Amino acid sequence: MREIKFRAYHNSTQKMVYFSLYNPLEFPNKPWNQYEIMQFTGLEDKNGKEIYEGDIVKVVNGMDNEIGLVEWYTLKWKINWDYAKNLSKYDYSLTCKDDLEIIGNIYENPNYYKH
Repeated sequence: MREIKFRAYHNSTQKMVYFSLYNPLEFPNKPWNQYEIMQFTGLEDKNGKEIYEGDIVKVVNGMDNEIGLVEWYTLKWKINWDYAKNLSKYDYSLTCKDDLEIIGNIYENPNYYKH
């Protein structure tokens, strides 16, 4: 069974905090509404980095290094390739993680994923 982990981006301090359901005391004692909460997908990218909701990823084999956003969609983790265009083009599930590389996330790198 995989560990259920989260990370939270604090909007004011612009810092990322990591915690799990098994150790919620790792989460700072601040109001939850000041944070953007993201869940761990249970997968790692090609470099062994944990993939979380909100991560910006690129495919390193094929698809011309296309960039997408990791989101929860229809009962599984998927990549939204048209996120910046406000469309929903989910055609790549996270089962092919060996071809993915995390290049940022939508909170710490908000301008990186704009077309």
